Amino acid sequence: KKEIDRISLDEALATLADNISASDVPIELSSFDNFVQDILSLSYPNYSFKSWHIRKVANFLDEVLASESKMAEVVLPRYHLKSTLCGYGFAIYQMLTSFGDGLYVSYKDELTSFHMGNIKEVVRVNPILSKFMVDLNPRSESNISYRIGHKKVKIFGSGIFAMKRGIHTNSCVIGDDLLGTMENPLILTELEKAERMFNHEVINIP
Repeated sequence: KKEIDRISLDEALATLADNISASDVPIELSSFDNFVQDILSLSYPNYSFKSWHIRKVANFLDEVLASESKMAEVVLPRYHLKSTLCGYGFAIYQMLTSFGDGLYVSYKDELTSFHMGNIKEVVRVNPILSKFMVDLNPRSESNISYRIGHKKVKIFGSGIFAMKRGIHTNSCVIGDDLLGTMENPLILTELEKAERMFNHEVINIP
């Protein structure tokens, strides 16, 4: 008798998701590092993405994706492309490689909208991504919703002080400039509130 290989339901669903995802995205995405070098960099023709710290951060995030917790904290000096890599690039990579919605959080709604507008611009000017990532809200710079082949993906945005209960994500939760900026630093009471909101409302989002 011929033996039949048996797999769990979770394994079957994961295989199905991988197959569907592969058919939706007409490019090879073997790692976040390769995505940064081969795809994301095309949106920034005036920058070099070969710098050692960019490769190190990208490889670090690949390790995070392979880990059990899938949680990371990245701190870089100004002008080292932190938002570009860990915010915009990672959000797009997760939209391409996973299913479900994501969340982008900054210290104010206005800053979140700024970052989300930059994500849309990265896709818009990219000669590869713009061909198959269809913007479902082209008139809104702060509403991220794309159709990629057979699937639809969204990135919700929120200021840390305006977080609403009940948000669930499957692809990513990105915190960018949670504690203000050098031009607009938070005062002590705001820092304490931001920490409390992050610990209670953001970090435990499933």
